[in-house]
Amino acid sequence: MSIRTIEGGVSVVEINGDVVTKKYPSDLCGYCRYCRYFISDVCFLSILGKNKQFYDSCNIKCKELSYQIPYLGEPIQQTDLYLDIFKKILLKVKILHDNRIVHCDLKFANILIDNDQNINIIDFSHSKLANHNLELPFCQTLQQTYCIMSPEAYNLKYMISSKVDIWSLGCVFYSLIIGKDLFELSPDIDDDDANEIYVIKQHTEKVHIEKIESNIKIPQYKYLLSCMLDFEPERRPTVDNILDFLDHKITSFDCYVNHKALKYFSGYSHVKNVSTAIALHTKIINKKNMKNVSKMLFRILLEPDLMDEGGEYVECIVKMCMQIDVRKLFNDWYDLSDVVVKV
Repeated sequence: MSIRTIEGGVSVVEINGDVVTKKYPSDLCGYCRYCRYFISDVCFLSILGKNKQFYDSCNIKCKELSYQIPYLGEPIQQTDLYLDIFKKILLKVKILHDNRIVHCDLKFANILIDNDQNINIIDFSHSKLANHNLELPFCQTLQQTYCIMSPEAYNLKYMISSKVDIWSLGCVFYSLIIGKDLFELSPDIDDDDANEIYVIKQHTEKVHIEKIESNIKIPQYKYLLSCMLDFEPERRPTVDNILDFLDHKITSFDCYVNHKALKYFSGYSHVKNVSTAIALHTKIINKKNMKNVSKMLFRILLEPDLMDEGGEYVECIVKMCMQIDVRKLFNDWYDLSDVVVKV
């Protein structure tokens, strides 16, 4: 059986029958700017796998920055069954949000469907672990694919939260119905900066509002998309709100949305010397050093530039995430952080 290879933005996927191997670029010197993506991917799959609600990774090879998962299907496409498929996608995202995971890159390529119409979400390389309110008060950067990029990715007026996934899901729902991206990439220049500027320009000119009005024929879906793609994140509905709306349990989101703005908090004091912190906790994790480990893991799963160096510690970090309850540590850290914010 031949191996099918798919190249992504930061990784390569090899499909060999029922086994999928995901690999991140690595070198022989222990230094790799892709380590952070590998760590994030494996850590979040570990959290979901422990809850028996998702697939889990296996055959993890830290030195090679690779792991395996079962074959889960092919990327979704436009379909006449868009409502049924979208509800299934929402239920999967609900599992993520119930586990306080913000995916941050929900696009067609990361949403798979198999022959039995089961939906699976993949690629947690850009995902983040939120607090109990699904907010990321200490997150300063957000990396998203441009066609589903939320305003929070370039405008830090408001706190980053699970509402970035709601914006992306709005883009996905539109594409399921129409078969085209709501926000288009630059037609002339294939360049990251050019594409970002091109999409931001479409946001500013509110091109999506005109497209929704012209192309979406069902009034309820027009209303839903306008709410999901609201520039103010606190006015976007939650996954539960959307499911209730599609099941005709509610007719609007007016009484559900949080009209209190989520303000961005910029002053944070994490572990600065990451390599030192990792080296200190290569031994067995115990109650005595849980606070320090929680600080370290908090940075690992939040700060995109964290692992630009120190790639030699990848195996240690992954092993820790396999052994401990990451969410328990994050609960401790967020509780401490709430006090810092209030002061």
